[in-house]
Amino acid sequence: MLESLLTPNLERMEELLRRFVRAFHDRLEQLGSLTQSQFCLMKVLDREGHCTVSDIAQRLDMTVAGATGLIDRLVRANLVTRQREEADRRVVRVALSPEGVAAIGEACRQRRELMAEFLSPLAPTELNQLIALYEKMALAFPLAGAGAKEPKVKE
Repeated sequence: MLESLLTPNLERMEELLRRFVRAFHDRLEQLGSLTQSQFCLMKVLDREGHCTVSDIAQRLDMTVAGATGLIDRLVRANLVTRQREEADRRVVRVALSPEGVAAIGEACRQRRELMAEFLSPLAPTELNQLIALYEKMALAFPLAGAGAKEPKVKE
């Protein structure tokens, strides 16, 4: 029963999701916000305090080379710092700089405001229904639990 209802609507649902995500990221770009890759990496650092490059690569499901390139760009922008461990100089820890802390805070604020704007056409009951439906759908994903990896980002 569900498949007969779902199949003719999958393409439309996919198109609507793509349109929403594209509009969301276009607006963030217009605001001069962090890219999705930068945001994901910096959120990991904001939560963890510091990580090794390999930890970041694993959490973001990207290669170490891809993570290194992203970190290089963030270091040049003065948003993250690298520091070698005294005990083992081969180990490099990455952390947010003070400017990075401010930037991730601003990016989170921009995303919340933009999401509120995108959801503003919904009545309160519709918003509650949407949240309930997202929560129900999220139960089907193995990443929904504690210790979930960050979403995969483009390198």
